[in-house]
Amino acid sequence: SSFAAAVAVAVGCCVGIAAYASSVPSSSAMLGSANGGVDLLLGATTFPRTTRITPKTIDDDDDAATSTSMDARMRANWDLYHGRGGSKDSDRVVEYDFEKNWPSAELEDALDWLRSAAPEVSESCAAIQFDGGEHSKTLTAERVGAKGDAGKTLSHVIAWVKARDADAQSVVLASAGAFINTHTGPPNEFDSFIVSFLLRGPQTWDVLFLDRGERGVGLDDAQRPEALMSNKAWLNPYVLYRNRAVYAGEDLPVGLYMVSKKFLDKMAVHMREEPLYKLDNWFNALCASKLECYSYASRGWYQGATAKHKARMAKPLEEAPVVDDAAVEAASAANAAASRAKRLAAADADANADAPAEKMASTI
Repeated sequence: SSFAAAVAVAVGCCVGIAAYASSVPSSSAMLGSANGGVDLLLGATTFPRTTRITPKTIDDDDDAATSTSMDARMRANWDLYHGRGGSKDSDRVVEYDFEKNWPSAELEDALDWLRSAAPEVSESCAAIQFDGGEHSKTLTAERVGAKGDAGKTLSHVIAWVKARDADAQSVVLASAGAFINTHTGPPNEFDSFIVSFLLRGPQTWDVLFLDRGERGVGLDDAQRPEALMSNKAWLNPYVLYRNRAVYAGEDLPVGLYMVSKKFLDKMAVHMREEPLYKLDNWFNALCASKLECYSYASRGWYQGATAKHKARMAKPLEEAPVVDDAAVEAASAANAAASRAKRLAAADADANADAPAEKMASTI
C-alpha cells in the first residue's frame, strides 16, 4: 500500500538519545489534532484489538461526553484521537480491587471465569492463589504485601486470556488514566505508528510499551536503536528501542502497552518463570531476561525523554487536550437543559395533581 511504502525502517541506525535533546519541535507543533487519521486497513494488517481496564464507578453507564468517570473520559479520548470507530473499537475489563471488595460475588465470579476459561493460567498466576486453596479467603498476595495489586493483575490477565481466545495477533491494553496522549508522540499519530510497527517492526516481539519512550532503555540500546521509522505525515521520525527495563532512578509502571500473540500463547509459561504478583515488577523482570520488549519515541518528544534529558529540553507550553472540551461542554449543556425540562414537567404534573377537580375540569 502507499502508506506501507512510506514507512522507512533503518535497522541498526546508530543514533543516540542525546542527539535528539536539541531537536525539540515548537510547542504549537506538538499539539496534535484529531485530523491526522490514516486508513487503518493496510494489506493484512489492521489496528489491533484494544481493551480498557478501568474501575467501576457510580456513573459508569452515562454517556462518555457527560460522565466524569475514568472509563467515560477514556472513551471520549479514543473518540477524539482514534480513527474509524473511536471508542467503539475498544472493549472493557473492569479493574478489580481485592483490598476494598474482597470477598465479594463480583470477584468470585471473575476468579471462577478465569479458572474455567484458562485453568493453566489461573493456576500459574501467583497473585490470585490462596493460602489453604481456592476456597480459602486469604490471598497469598496479602502475605507478600501485594494484595493492593492483585485486582489490577487479575484484570489484565483476564484481558490477555480474552484476546488469546479471540485469536488476536496483538492487543493494546490501557490501564486507568492511560490516555492516547500518554503515547510518546503526537496523539494524532498514535494509530499510524501502531500500524507501522506491526507492518515494519521486529519479526518477533513480546511487549511494546506505548508510553515509556527512553525510560527503561539501557545505554547500549540507546546508542544503537533498533530502527528509525518515518512517514511523511508525521511531525518527526520515531526511534524504536529495545527496552530491558533498566532502572535509572525513574519508575517504570505498566500503563499503556501492546502484547503479541507470541506473548499471549506463552503467558502461563512466563508466570511460572517469574511469579506474577505485581504487574509492573513482573513485566520489568521479564523484559530484563526472557521477553523481547520495546519502546519508542517521536524524535525530540518531551514526554518520551528521561528526566535527565528533559532537563536539557524546552518544556512544551501546551499539550494536546485529553478530550474535546467543546463537545463535552455542548453535551453537558444539552444534558442540563434536558434535566431542567424534566424537572419542570414533573413540577407541572405535581401541581395539576394537587389542583381541585372542578378547576381541572374548567381548564379542559
